[in-house]
Amino acid sequence: MAQVPKVRLAGGLEICRILNGRCLVVMVRLISPKQVMQAYVDAGLTTFDMADIYGPAEEIFKHFNSQPAAKMEAFCLSHGIQLLTYAGGLLSERYLGKAEPTSRAELNTASLSKYKNELLVALDTVARGHGCSIANVATRYVLDRPAVGGIIVGCCLGVAGEEHIEDSLRSCSPELEVMAQDLRTIDGVVQLSRDLMSLIRDEYRN
Repeated sequence: MAQVPKVRLAGGLEICRILNGRCLVVMVRLISPKQVMQAYVDAGLTTFDMADIYGPAEEIFKHFNSQPAAKMEAFCLSHGIQLLTYAGGLLSERYLGKAEPTSRAELNTASLSKYKNELLVALDTVARGHGCSIANVATRYVLDRPAVGGIIVGCCLGVAGEEHIEDSLRSCSPELEVMAQDLRTIDGVVQLSRDLMSLIRDEYRN
């Protein structure tokens, strides 16, 4: 079992800093939950987030929206609040170099409407230097933010290719370290795109 970093939230609850997200009760009815979820547990990813409980308690807020993000981060740090961010969007080599979609008909999910190829290029540049994926770099970049307690990685239980177990482990591995030059490369684009990561539910707001 990999040593996945953990964090203790207010009230004493300890969770993995990489959460298996968007797990639906309806999906559990269609698969063998024990068998499918055991693969995550065996890998050290022992925290699950149920999408069925998403609701009005969630703050719709883009984590990298310049001044608002800075103010929210400062507030959270001063009050001992830890953010749980959601990893969504076009953070994949699949969309690298593609023309920006102009209509919802061209998109596979609502989160894809936040398309920014400049960001993908910057992330790809860093990823190539570390021998990892764009998703690994993006996840680690946000995970290293001081107010972020953990990242919810969307997974589809029982769907081949959508488990993201290996990617999640690489993202929090001590072998992956975002260096100062990497930060400058990413930050230069984040200031323009504001779309690297968003808090829970942001991808559904449209």
